[in-house]
Amino acid sequence: MVSSISSEEEKRSADASLLLSEIARCPIAKRLCKHPKVGEPCSTIVSTQEASSWDGFQVPEPWSGDLVKARILFLSSNPSINVAETFPKGSWTDAELLDFFENRFAGHWIRDGKYPRLETGTYGSAVNYWSHIRGRASELLNDPRPGVDFVLSEIVHCKSEKERGVEAALSHCTERYLERLLSCSGASIIVLVGRKTLNRWNELQLGLPKVLEREGADLQWVAGRKRYCVFLPHPAGFEPRKRFSERISASKLNEIRSFLLQKT
Repeated sequence: MVSSISSEEEKRSADASLLLSEIARCPIAKRLCKHPKVGEPCSTIVSTQEASSWDGFQVPEPWSGDLVKARILFLSSNPSINVAETFPKGSWTDAELLDFFENRFAGHWIRDGKYPRLETGTYGSAVNYWSHIRGRASELLNDPRPGVDFVLSEIVHCKSEKERGVEAALSHCTERYLERLLSCSGASIIVLVGRKTLNRWNELQLGLPKVLEREGADLQWVAGRKRYCVFLPHPAGFEPRKRFSERISASKLNEIRSFLLQKT
């Protein structure tokens, strides 16, 4: 039994490494960066960086943390961009990309789970989103470790400010990468952060999409495994009640915690 689990995890780990490189080096983003073309689904989101070349382009963000082993996966719409942050560019090697994204929260690239390392070598202001997500993970686990106990990813991987270009790229990016990302993930809890993420999830999932809206959580069959899916409004959005305890009944929340512990 142990060997079969180990073998499955090794396969997911190998698949994740390949997927991480493929997303970060997305051929569509790379082509549009070199040869901008108005009207394509991803053209707006790629053009927001105004990069003069692929080597200077902040690459699409696959995920941050250990996708294969982390117990909780937070999925948002797309990563926000900070031009002052030290972040992989198109010129980085595969080894550098893998080290950055898998170990982003280990202390060098992000300090204390919320302070990004800047190009100057110093650390910037705390990122509110990272702080909020850690708080939500704390409702499910005692003292959760960013990147280890929970991992962050998005349904659209290119970076932009204020979700610019997300709507146009949404179907294209999720069809290309989301199912494979979920197959690589070892998470037993998937948290859908924000209305765009929930709406796209409901479009893709068979079953009862209104359950997530009504009860805040639903046990669903996702990429070959049963997992709890939970919806939370985005912390920067206008919807209220952004804690699990404010949206999910105490009994359901305890059920989710128990499910999480059973799967570890």
